[in-house]
Amino acid sequence: MTPDQRPENLEGLTSDDIYDRWIRPIESRLAATAYRVLRSDSQAADALQNAMIRIWKNRRTLTTHANPTAWMLRIVLNATYEQLRRRRDRTNDIESVAALDTVDDALSYDESRSRVLSELASLSPQQAEAVMLRLVEELSYQEVADALDCSLATARVHVNRGREKLRSRLSDLDPANQGAER
Repeated sequence: MTPDQRPENLEGLTSDDIYDRWIRPIESRLAATAYRVLRSDSQAADALQNAMIRIWKNRRTLTTHANPTAWMLRIVLNATYEQLRRRRDRTNDIESVAALDTVDDALSYDESRSRVLSELASLSPQQAEAVMLRLVEELSYQEVADALDCSLATARVHVNRGREKLRSRLSDLDPANQGAER
């Protein structure tokens, strides 16, 4: 049985049945989503564990949500954003205590990536989720709308506004803009 062939209720199903029918088929996709955002095995595992706890506590939603896969991906993304905020808070604490040395070119990639993730986390939750679901997970706009529980038009607006804000905030990272500033 696929997640889209949901029974009316969970009565008569064991915990193993529920897990095998809805969660196990996309478990690797959920883990990959967490890793794509966090780029750290340990942090992705922590975020995924927190997400799985939320999914399990709300497992009745699996039988009622229009798109259970998108619903679970949304929970994973929320958990990764929380992990990013915790990481940013820890980094800010460390930076306020220690004097930083000059940054060499070897760190520029990590800094750029961290900046992108930080800017993504600073978007509204709907925009950040919409951008991640559309651009990273490559879901259709309809799947994004289902995950965000909004209309198709609203999902498109969230994706486009999120993209524009990121493009504006990160314009200095665009190599095409490097020559124009000098």
